[in-house]
Amino acid sequence: MYADDTTLVAESEENLQHLVNQFEKACARRKLKVNSNKSKVMVCSTVTNQGVVKIQLNGEILEEVNSFRYLGSMVSRGSGVHVDVKHKIMQGRAVCGALRRVWSNRKLGMDVKKVLYEGIVVPTVLYGGETWGLKVTERKKLNVMEMNCLRSMCGVNRRDRVRNEDIRQRVGICHELAERVDMKALSWYGHVMRMNESRLTLRVYESKVEGYRGRGRPKMSWREGVKKALIVRGLDEANSMVLCKEKLEWRHFVRCIRADEVEM
Repeated sequence: MYADDTTLVAESEENLQHLVNQFEKACARRKLKVNSNKSKVMVCSTVTNQGVVKIQLNGEILEEVNSFRYLGSMVSRGSGVHVDVKHKIMQGRAVCGALRRVWSNRKLGMDVKKVLYEGIVVPTVLYGGETWGLKVTERKKLNVMEMNCLRSMCGVNRRDRVRNEDIRQRVGICHELAERVDMKALSWYGHVMRMNESRLTLRVYESKVEGYRGRGRPKMSWREGVKKALIVRGLDEANSMVLCKEKLEWRHFVRCIRADEVEM
């Protein structure tokens, strides 16, 4: 409610309609009216031929969508974060395009451009990255978008045949955007592990969903992404739960990329 954005979750259409009715009554008692045009309905289901859900608010049927924006992040009906990643990449490209004159200004030093990149572009692209479990294709798209921006800062293009490593050395940025996503996820993982057992966030993380899963490889999850980031740093999940209790040591561990960089 503090952000004027509320999400109601239910297991059936009837329960959702009941929640919407109760929410509408609660707002009416406080002289508030919910905007029906801005309110959306999304069904999260593995059933492909899902019927149309008709949820009414203020006498109007709400629009059913496949994704919606909530507190700056895109939430989609299918599992995965590809919709959110795609949206953040588009925002990052828009910001880089707006700063194109700054990148091409030869009077500005690379240190100034780097500060602008770290303070504007990176937060825009990685907002909400703590909850991402990236696939290989999504990691590549993030890094490609970043390299296009860094090349603009250096005033070179792909036809100049300058290696990515040389570009990063010129700018002074060694960590790729995909690696920074891992850092943010591990930082949030350590924060969750240090929570009290009564905290809802920790209880949700430790919970297990019961039910039938279809055939095929399981889809990429946030927990799987955390496990892969731990393996890259030479640590398993059991030992990470012990290390993350020490906040300073965990922060140093998160900032390391290769296993040989970690001082245990």
